Formats: sequence, structure tokens, C-alpha cells
Amino acid sequence: MAKGHKLSPEGKFLLKWGAQGAGDGQFTSPQGLAADKSGNVYVADPGRPHNYIHKFDAQGRFVAKWEKSKDPVRRQMHCPMDIASDAAGSLWVADEWDYAVLKYTPEGECLSRWSCWTGEYCTDARGMTVDAQGNVYVSSARNYIQKFDPEGKLVAQWGSGGDKDGQFDRPTGIAADGGGNLYVVDAFNNRIQKFDAGGKFVTKWGRKGTGDGEFDVATTASDIAVDAEGNVYVVDKNNHRVQKFDANGKFLLKWGTRGAEDGQFEWPHGVAASPEGVVYVSDTKNQRIQMFTAEGKFLGKWGSRGSGEGQMELRRDRGDPEDYACLSVDREGFVYLADVNNDRIQKFGPKGEFICAWGRLGGGPGEFCKPNKAAADAAGTVYVLDTENERVQKFRPVKAAK
Repeated sequence: MAKGHKLSPEGKFLLKWGAQGAGDGQFTSPQGLAADKSGNVYVADPGRPHNYIHKFDAQGRFVAKWEKSKDPVRRQMHCPMDIASDAAGSLWVADEWDYAVLKYTPEGECLSRWSCWTGEYCTDARGMTVDAQGNVYVSSARNYIQKFDPEGKLVAQWGSGGDKDGQFDRPTGIAADGGGNLYVVDAFNNRIQKFDAGGKFVTKWGRKGTGDGEFDVATTASDIAVDAEGNVYVVDKNNHRVQKFDANGKFLLKWGTRGAEDGQFEWPHGVAASPEGVVYVSDTKNQRIQMFTAEGKFLGKWGSRGSGEGQMELRRDRGDPEDYACLSVDREGFVYLADVNNDRIQKFGPKGEFICAWGRLGGGPGEFCKPNKAAADAAGTVYVLDTENERVQKFRPVKAAK
């Protein structure tokens, strides 16, 4: 119920107020609540579209409300989830979506804002890869790339928002070649950027469009992979196809059209290349994995919607193109799928035979919340980008009991 209730210190009901709606004194999804020393009550309502803070007097009468605005500071209040009042009467708002704390006067004037992000967490992570030395790279929608050593220590970070060389606008997929070079899908800029292992810009290619070497990946998440020969495969998600390039961005070929037949795609997302040159693509809305040669010839497919062995739940019912379903292949040819909406990782043989699965919804060790990608290093260790828990988890291979 979208109402506020007032109780005595002994729990006796005193009064209630509020109703469902977006008007003064109405709520969409009330969450946090605080009272100041004068008895005024403040309610954080993160429900769309307004994201209000409501102020009431001690009798529940509406006083004021404020929301994100065009002001360069106040507009950062994207999703107010909790609120508290200090002894001086200032209000402190926890903004879930922006990982920030904002300080307000009782009249709604924003005094300050700071991020809760420390620089060592995978905030808004969108892609992950592991290089030949076991270093882990994570791309963030906050327009940077982070590099971690195999034990999780932050080694380097680069990038900023923009469209210049080395800048990003919501990077998503990331892949490493055998020489340590990195390829990043710079989604809203509709291009691929290449960097050396230290983050130095090397080259770029692509623009928005439907032609060869052009992409339509803005507003979506798209993956990228590099094969043993150094060829680069990009999932061109909104064009429902895969494009292949050489290491310098020269267009080589493409395949795929929109549909559910063999070799067709409906919002493809993940791509991975095996040591033998087999290319795997996660065909998200069709709830399946498809296999191709390096030239795009269809080889096979597996999967269906569900939560059983070998089944997958790659998209929510609302069909959000931001859903993720990344793939990776280890050096022995095993395929790892981030079964995002089943909150687990599945492992398959080279031809799609189910091997095992692990994980469940949660925040503890070995649990996941919308895992984005699983990638294996040369030793068979598996790293999982546990997206909504904002972390990477590391798993060691388990030998079967004799």
C-alpha cells in the first residue's frame, strides 16, 4: 500500500496518509523515511518517473516535494532509496542508481554530493576478459576500463566520457588477443577501440549504420571476441548479425539476419571463438547458442528457455535489449555461458553437451545476481563478472572424484 502510518512509541496507531499516484502527497514506491527534530516527515519515493522526496508535517499534511532537476547537482538524484535527518536538520539521501549520497536542506536545496564508489569495485560493469597472463579487465558503463591482477588487486584504470580517442560512451564488450592488446565495444559511439595492455590507444573503427564495418549497438550491450589468428568478431546487436575484422579493423565478412531460423538471430549478445576456430554466439531472444565456422557457416545449435540442465533464461519477459548473455571458451574448447536470469554459470562441451552448472541467486560466495560473463584463464580458473553484486568471483576447477 502506498501510505504512511504514524504510531506512538508503544506501537499504537495514530494516523495514516497517502495514496497511489504521482500527485502531491501521493506515492509510487515509497522506500526510506525520516523525521527531523521539528517533527516533519520525509519520504524517499524512487518510483518512476519522478523520483521524489516528499515532505509532510507531523500530522501528515503535505508540505513540499523535490525531484531530480536541470540543476547540475540536484539532477543526479536518480533513485532515492533511503533518507536520514541529522541533528542540524540536514537531510541525507542514498541514491541507489548513482551510488551516491546527497545532502539537502529541509527545503530541498542540494548542498553537496559524493560518490560511494572507491575505484576498486566493478561499478556498473558491462564486460570482462582475461588475458594470457591471467590479468582481468572490466569495462564499466561509467566510461573506464579497469585492470586487475589474478588476485584481484587493481593495477590500472583508464578512460573518460567522450568520443575522442581513448574515451568512451558506455563501453560494453571487451576482449584480449594473444599479444595482450584489448578490443572494446564503445557502444554509444558505435565503434571498436583497440588498446595495448597498458591502456595506450592504438586504433579505432566503426560508425553508426547498417553497412559493412558499421554498427548499431547504442542503447544495447554487445560482445566482442578474438580468435587464435587475431581476427575480431563483433556482435552487431541491433542489426542482428556478427561482423568479422582483422586485428587492425579491416572488414572481412558478416553473417546473420533477423529471425529464428538456423543462422539467424534475434538480439544476439555474446560471442566467443574456440582454439579450433569455432565461433559461438548467444542468440538471446531465441534462447539458444549457435555454432559457426570462422567464415560464418552454420554448424549447430542448442538450448531452450527454462532452468533445467542446458536450458537458459537469457532475456526477461519485457525483452530488454540491455540483458546480457556473454560466452567464453577455454583453451580445451569448453564453453561457459552466463545464464543471466537463472543467476548461474553453465559449462558445455565443444558441441553443446551439458557438463555442469553452478550458482544461485544471492550475495554470498558462489552466489550471483545477474552474472554477465564467465571467462577461463590458461590454468582453467574461471572468473565470473557478478554484475549486480558489483564484483568478480574466482573459481578453481574441481577434479572429478575417482
